[in-house]
This record gives sequence, structure tokens and C-alpha cells, in this order.
Amino acid sequence: MKNILFLICLFLFSGCGDNPNLPIEFNQDKWLKGDRKLRGQMVNNLIGDSLLIGKTKKEVLTLLGDQGDTTGNLSYIIDYKSKNTLWGLNDVWLFELQVHFDTLSHRAVDVTCRD
Repeated sequence: MKNILFLICLFLFSGCGDNPNLPIEFNQDKWLKGDRKLRGQMVNNLIGDSLLIGKTKKEVLTLLGDQGDTTGNLSYIIDYKSKNTLWGLNDVWLFELQVHFDTLSHRAVDVTCRD
């Protein structure tokens, strides 16, 4: 009986079909037209393949679009780890894709994803 209760609790709290966004390759057109969830699927590729490192702010803005404030480092809100819960509700977990620029060269030196 304990095992059954444990499995029921595990099922309820872990979510039914817990499958975080499946990563996909970065595509500029899909990024610009996509929603937060689609963008979240591209983050691993953007960071892992260093696609933004060495690019100027203008080049990054061309690739990812204007996110509002372009005076310093850039930050994009993404949905990185959504999952469907048992009741079919979407549990959204928003993250920030942060692009940091060197103050002398004005080129991207670090790209991170933080919650």
C-alpha cells in the first residue's frame, strides 16, 4: 500500500508526461516569429555552439530582435522548461537569455540562461 501511495504522489507532483522543451537548432526566422517556448527550444544551440560570441550588439539585435532596452547587455525572456501537469495545465518556467558584451570591444563575450 505504501508503494502505491508513493507512486501516486510521484505521478502527481512530477507531472504527467513531463517532457521539457525538446531542443532544436537555432533558426533566425523561427526565433523572430516564434513565441517564448519556441525560443526556449533554441537556447541550448545558441549557447552550446557559441553562435553569439564575438558578435556586435547590432549583429545580435539583427539575429534575435530588439528586446526593448539596448543600452547595456541584452536580455530575452524565454520559456525553457514548460511541462504539462496532471490536470492539463501548463506549468511555465520563464528564464532569461542574457547576452553580455565586453565594454572595450563591444562584442558578445558571454551568453547565459538564468531563471
